[in-house]
Amino acid sequence: MKTRRDSLKTLLGTTLLCGCSDHSIFAQEVLDAEWRCNFNGETFDETIYTFSSNDEAKQVVSNILSHTGLNQNFEILAANVPNAMATIRGEKRYILYNQEFMMGVKNATQTDWGGTSILAHEIGHHLQGHTIQAGGSRPVIELEADKYSGFVLQRMGASLNEAKAAMEQIGSDSGSSTHPKKRDRLVSIVAGWNQAQGLGGISKADVSTKPDTTPVEQPTIPEAPSNTLPQMPSNSTPPPTGTQAVGRCVFQGDPNFYLIM
Repeated sequence: MKTRRDSLKTLLGTTLLCGCSDHSIFAQEVLDAEWRCNFNGETFDETIYTFSSNDEAKQVVSNILSHTGLNQNFEILAANVPNAMATIRGEKRYILYNQEFMMGVKNATQTDWGGTSILAHEIGHHLQGHTIQAGGSRPVIELEADKYSGFVLQRMGASLNEAKAAMEQIGSDSGSSTHPKKRDRLVSIVAGWNQAQGLGGISKADVSTKPDTTPVEQPTIPEAPSNTLPQMPSNSTPPPTGTQAVGRCVFQGDPNFYLIM
């Protein structure tokens, strides 16, 4: 006799094979992950089914990496994971995300930066070599990934509040054996953001989209008295033959004029 759990697994498999009505995506494969790190530490031992990622998620990942100078050495896929996950199988790296979860984060934070910070956190696991370390997820490496998230979001132009938005909404107040408490994770995000700000240089936040068009007052050049003809200085050297002047300069109280060559 089928249990409710079996029925749900059957329904999930059917959904994956038939696709999702919102995104028109189809199951690619069953992923036997060797290393699992969920963003918020939920236990997930179920079979992982993956889907093609949507264009929006791919673009977010591309934007994050453009601020690191590194090439993408992992594949991003939608999956039936609880939230978002960095994982590896053999020598191939993956970032998996739950589309419904990411939409919920966007609605809760009222900003696209929420989802960006989560994907940046998972990218941080790969870039810092966490997914090739033994022992799985633990608080110290989660804080490192949080710091990276804060750092790269500052370089992308996010404010400090925008960089913290997702963690503020969905971080765990109690933490777990693998993930720190929300307050500690927020401290790491702030540390990364401040570190990036301290580097200076030009980030997206520094670039103004509206040029300053305020007119600058120009000095007025007084006209020479009508009964006085400006003369070349007596000790001046005549310009070379064939040279053309591009302008003339006069100074108040000086009867001479000076040619700009």
